[in-house]
Amino acid sequence: MNTRFFHPLRLALLALLVLTVQACAPRGADLVRQAAPDAAETTWRAYQSYASARASDHDPYRLNASLRYGSPGDTRRVVILLWSNGTLPIRLDVMAGVGALVARIQETQDSFTAYAPRENKALVHTGTQRVQLNFGKPVPFALRDFSSLMRGRFHEVFGMAEGTSPRRLPNGDIAYTLTGGLLGGTLELRPDGLPVHWSQEGGWDMDISYDDGNPPLPYKFRLTHPDGYTAILLVKERQKPEGRFSDAQLALDLPGGVDVEPIKQGRS
Repeated sequence: MNTRFFHPLRLALLALLVLTVQACAPRGADLVRQAAPDAAETTWRAYQSYASARASDHDPYRLNASLRYGSPGDTRRVVILLWSNGTLPIRLDVMAGVGALVARIQETQDSFTAYAPRENKALVHTGTQRVQLNFGKPVPFALRDFSSLMRGRFHEVFGMAEGTSPRRLPNGDIAYTLTGGLLGGTLELRPDGLPVHWSQEGGWDMDISYDDGNPPLPYKFRLTHPDGYTAILLVKERQKPEGRFSDAQLALDLPGGVDVEPIKQGRS
């Protein structure tokens, strides 16, 4: 059972915020046939090699992306700008159009703040539990997790420990049951070790597409849910600032008079 916290405030990006204790057991789908041990090991080693290379990058970054999410007949599109010095804290601005700021968000090691200037309201949480995002249905990713995924730092979400029960798929990819990361479920790796699909039984599926760079970096994430909810995240631009962001650039100071409310606890 997941413990989650929610609030009815509907930000353009966050229909609600979910604070979750991740306690789901890994579960894998029934797939075609067992992969040969040497192929399974080689593919996972390639995944680890890619992860190690990405883990060595601790530079400041700025990401510009678009997000479309919702259900049939009720979709929304926002532009997001995300920046950090390579570790927490992370800052995120959400815009509905040119100059139309919808939300400012900050995640630190032990706090989360989402401020909606139009409503002059803020949702806050203090503690080490992750505040997770929601695209009509709660997704098992916090802001920091999406930042990791967008930068190819998959080990920070899926872990480095080799997955179990490797199954070879008809397209030549290998699917593993995850055991060592934040998430359970099944992770599909192509032969060069890059993740192309993640799923949890009865929950979200995520497809990952890559650019043609060297090394290739993920630029498109498509999430689908059996209840009809979808989300498409497209990385439009990556920037590496010459210097580090200042404390002021990473801060989220709430103006006087703002209505501040805690993210409340619920259960599912």
